[in-house]
Amino acid sequence: MSLHLAEKSRRVGKSGFLITELGLNVYLEPRETEDDLPKANIIFLTVADPKLLPLRDVRRLSTPETIVVGLAAAVSKFTLNQLPVIAGQSHQVLGIKFEAHEGKDKTLRYVLNYPEFSVNFPED
Repeated sequence: MSLHLAEKSRRVGKSGFLITELGLNVYLEPRETEDDLPKANIIFLTVADPKLLPLRDVRRLSTPETIVVGLAAAVSKFTLNQLPVIAGQSHQVLGIKFEAHEGKDKTLRYVLNYPEFSVNFPED
């Protein structure tokens, strides 16, 4: 069942979202986030230009176990567990299946497939 992102997430910061499900904290493009947020298990990044990365937010939300998912040029900027992806790939990370698709201006879009629901980010 495909759901709107707002049904299973909470907005964090300027343009990001947090999905807390299956005991995991999954962030989607966290940017200008609050200080009191839970640490991330997975962070999905959509940006293609490394200069636009939310470096401070990713570092603040991360632990040594956090997995950062995104284009190789983006995830390589972090000394975390990196999962570089390209449009057209499907992966599974910590029990969450996801697909990466090409977005606008060479960014990525994701479909996250949880056992009971799916969400698209960014939404069309």
